[in-house]
Amino acid sequence: MMAAKRVFSVIVFMILSKLKEVQSDEVWQKEQFPNPARDIEACGRRGKVSCICDPDNILSYETANKVEELLFSVRKNTVSGCSTSSENPGFQIGVAVMKKMHCVPDESIAVTAENFAKLLHDRWGVGNAGCDDGAVLLLSITDRQIYVSTGRGAKEKLTDDQIDVLIEEIKPYLKKQKYDQSVELAVVRMGEVFSGKVLKQPISVIFFGVAAFGLYIAFKSEDERYDCTTKLERIQEERDRAKQCQKSYASKSCPICLEEFQPETKTRLLVRGHKYCEPCLVKWLEDHVTCPICRKAADRRGGDDGACHSSSTLDFTPELQFRLMMLQLRHPFFITSSMVDRWSSSSYTGSFLSDPLFFRSSMPGGGSFGSGSEFGGGGSSGGGGRGGSW
Repeated sequence: MMAAKRVFSVIVFMILSKLKEVQSDEVWQKEQFPNPARDIEACGRRGKVSCICDPDNILSYETANKVEELLFSVRKNTVSGCSTSSENPGFQIGVAVMKKMHCVPDESIAVTAENFAKLLHDRWGVGNAGCDDGAVLLLSITDRQIYVSTGRGAKEKLTDDQIDVLIEEIKPYLKKQKYDQSVELAVVRMGEVFSGKVLKQPISVIFFGVAAFGLYIAFKSEDERYDCTTKLERIQEERDRAKQCQKSYASKSCPICLEEFQPETKTRLLVRGHKYCEPCLVKWLEDHVTCPICRKAADRRGGDDGACHSSSTLDFTPELQFRLMMLQLRHPFFITSSMVDRWSSSSYTGSFLSDPLFFRSSMPGGGSFGSGSEFGGGGSSGGGGRGGSW
């Protein structure tokens, strides 16, 4: 009987020890949270140097790969004015996701999240040394806390007010426990701000008031990738045909919806030769009296004899930029502002589809090998930050 009791006691002790071990794995002290560039086995990135640390595997591996690509894109395609690297001239973002933070006595959970994020910011060295042009996004699931820490250089663009707008936008996804989409959208918004965009509240995706082409927060599905690639190829064909025509060219797709004109499609041709499908233009003219592309009066029409006549070659650059911006609104995870600026420049004559920027962003599973480099030695000094709960 005594032996049985001893065995029972040992089993109970082992169970309790195991429960304690599991609990300790789920409750993180800020001093013990791993560094994704150094503690590479602990951050859920399969042993690769990364900008993301997710030791509790809150994010799916596929989504972490996508976020990694977005972080790489921000670092590659923005300009902070501090980095001396031509390969990575931009702002840096680190992401920390966990189940639960260690509660600090006599400290509110909001203050704990702030202190946690800022300590990671400094310990990881997010941003470039000397100007602190980095930011850290922290998410604690059980605590229902989000915090964004900014360094001195990052705060110039990602102000506390902009962080408030960002947090309010992703709260609905956090409340629905859609953590993959929440982190992905947060990083997209941070990248947009670092690229020069000003977030406004309430958030809406409207270009010149045409129609709200909602951002796709869902995963990079095959259908979405295919749609983006198809429309980008169509835009490239329009550009190439415009170059071939001596004076003008005949567009074969609508600049607004980017769909090809079909024989049954009703179209409208405005005075400068910009051609649209009628439903898109009617929607536009409900609130405007000018052409969406050239902003000239829309009360007159050009001819439509089927010849090479639609938009003059010299005027195609603004149309190209308009088309690319419309594509970006539909597919923000594939098309960045840097791509729009690069491709709409008169000096760019190459293929859009073969551009390394697009090829990298459109590859499924991109980022699976991590960021490949550490942060630049920056920190939270002189910066700001804002947090919230959901």
